[in-house]
Amino acid sequence: MDRRISKTTQSLKDALVTLMEEKELRKITVSDITKLANINRGTFYLHYLDIYDMVEKLEDEIIDKIKQIIDTGNSVVTNYLYLPILVKIIEYFYQDKRFIQTLISPNGDPFFLNRVQDIMVDHSMKIYRGSLKKYDASYIKVIMTFIVSGGIGVFTEWFKGGCKTPVHEVIIPCETIISKGLNNL
Repeated sequence: MDRRISKTTQSLKDALVTLMEEKELRKITVSDITKLANINRGTFYLHYLDIYDMVEKLEDEIIDKIKQIIDTGNSVVTNYLYLPILVKIIEYFYQDKRFIQTLISPNGDPFFLNRVQDIMVDHSMKIYRGSLKKYDASYIKVIMTFIVSGGIGVFTEWFKGGCKTPVHEVIIPCETIISKGLNNL
């Protein structure tokens, strides 16, 4: 991507995050964002249709990265070793901690975590169908939904708490619960 475009979209994103720290997403206007980013409205509309399109595109980047991380860790996951994948996803989220925190805040997008959960469940189901052959798809979906929603709950609280506990101290108990549970299937 062209450096100028990258710098512009980052400025717009930074402005959005700053505004989301102050007020609800639905109360933010394009004018608010462009004024804070010191970018004209026309430039905003070169990149996005509106604020919701902007948020959706930023979230899509996160979702695509999660898919990539899960796909890359495919062989690890089939051996019920989630720790490397969980660490990579959380490290990725931590790199953009401020944005993630605003997305999951009361001012953010109430549907973001549902999107993350849905994609993680769907991707995990594709991976596990082969190793859990004796169970039907609905049973596997219950298992994956339980695991993913539990993980999302733990890490949502971790982010809301300012990520003060070292990530490995948060992940290791999750890994233990998940791997022991799946190994007993």
